[in-house]
Amino acid sequence: MRVIFDLTLATRKPEITGVERYGINLFEAFRKICPGSTAYVMSTSFFSSDDNLVLCQHPLMAWLTLPFRLASSSYDAAVFPSMPASPLSISSRLPLYRIIHDDFPWTRGQEMPIKGRLLFRDVERAVSSRYRAIFAPTGYSAAKLRPIFPSHDVSEIGNAPALPFNGELSEIAELRGKEFVLSVGTVEPRKNYEKIIDVAAALQPHNVLSVVVGRSGWGNIATDLDRASNDPTSNIRWMKDISDSQLRWLYANCRSFLSLSHDEGFNMPLVEAGSLGCSIVASDIAIHRTVSPPWGRLVSPGTPADEIATEIMTAPRATESAYLAYRARYSWDFIAANLLSKIQAHRRTGARSHA
Repeated sequence: MRVIFDLTLATRKPEITGVERYGINLFEAFRKICPGSTAYVMSTSFFSSDDNLVLCQHPLMAWLTLPFRLASSSYDAAVFPSMPASPLSISSRLPLYRIIHDDFPWTRGQEMPIKGRLLFRDVERAVSSRYRAIFAPTGYSAAKLRPIFPSHDVSEIGNAPALPFNGELSEIAELRGKEFVLSVGTVEPRKNYEKIIDVAAALQPHNVLSVVVGRSGWGNIATDLDRASNDPTSNIRWMKDISDSQLRWLYANCRSFLSLSHDEGFNMPLVEAGSLGCSIVASDIAIHRTVSPPWGRLVSPGTPADEIATEIMTAPRATESAYLAYRARYSWDFIAANLLSKIQAHRRTGARSHA
């Protein structure tokens, strides 16, 4: 079977988020079991080899015109694991499969910038009639997406940490010998960085820094966090662009991993932190109750900042046997095999999953 992955927009920038990493890692695993498959990309630097990669130029144009490139191809299916299909796919006869990570564009889309709403809500809606099936990384996300796409088969496909665990560690010199709590994720309203700023202040008497790693997103919170991190009296450090080896070092050396998100589709950084044995303090929301490791501590949304600080100071790291058992729950090879199985099942039945 020959499957095409559209990773044009997912590989357009050197800084990538969890959604973009998802597509890259899934293709890495998929091409091992389906060597005839190909990914269209803007950069090959994210991959272990250049095998089965087609390098494109001009990301928006490459994404928009991809249906024309595929019109005369012999591919059996196209997968869109990170971004919606081009609206020009409306006229495509190739079976299209989309992985949608959460319902945020439809339920809280007003918090997104106009470009984000256009791509992830409006374009997605327009082209969704061409999707043979829609997959979600978790059962929790699938359940939230079904009412939005009632005429589609929406099922769980799986998710796993994006960070390679066995690579080198690169020390961040300014944090050497210091205690810090770590938060990872795009700086946008869903992540509740307002509360993390309050917790950082509560940690200051304990001489613990608050380190935030993530791309600047949207909303006033990015401005507030930037102001706090540039205040010489603040104990907040915002790192917008670091390497995988630096992130591994942060996980390995943090006092605790902190995530106080209002909502998540999966929360890949939390699972990465758990897979490396970090102590975990997280908001008590549905997806965290599903993916947080057994030693993780969940706090209700109304918990005062000083009480969260106390949880951070007392939360334990996991034993090696505990975090290796937790890590084994997640596998890109399993997700790739699951995706292939679902595509093959649709081909055998010849059934369309939408009216």
